[in-house]
Amino acid sequence: MDAPSLERALLDVASRAGVRVRREPFDPRAFPDVDRRGGLCFVDGAPLILVDARLDPVERVAILVDALSRFDTDALTMAPALRDRLELASEKRADRRRRAIRAVK
Repeated sequence: MDAPSLERALLDVASRAGVRVRREPFDPRAFPDVDRRGGLCFVDGAPLILVDARLDPVERVAILVDALSRFDTDALTMAPALRDRLELASEKRADRRRRAIRAVK
C-alpha cells in the first residue's frame, strides 16, 4: 500500500473510531525552537489528531499511525497490513514505557 492509500485508510479508521483529524498548515514561527508536526490531543474531552498539512504523505501516515495506535480498534475492519502497523506502534510505545519505568527504579 502506498503512502496516500495508507493515509486514506487511516483517515477512514479514525472516522469510524470517532476520532477527528484536522490537517492545518502549522506556522513555524509560532514555536521556532520546537519541531511540531502533529499528534493526538483532546479538546473538551474529545480526541483530535492534528497534522501539519505541509508534511509529505509518509510523515502524515506516521503521525496518524502513532495517534491511532493509542485507541482500541479491534472491532474495526481494516486491511491486515494497516492493523499490523497500528499494533506494532502500540507495542513499541509499551516497550518504551517499560524501559522508562525500569530506568527510574
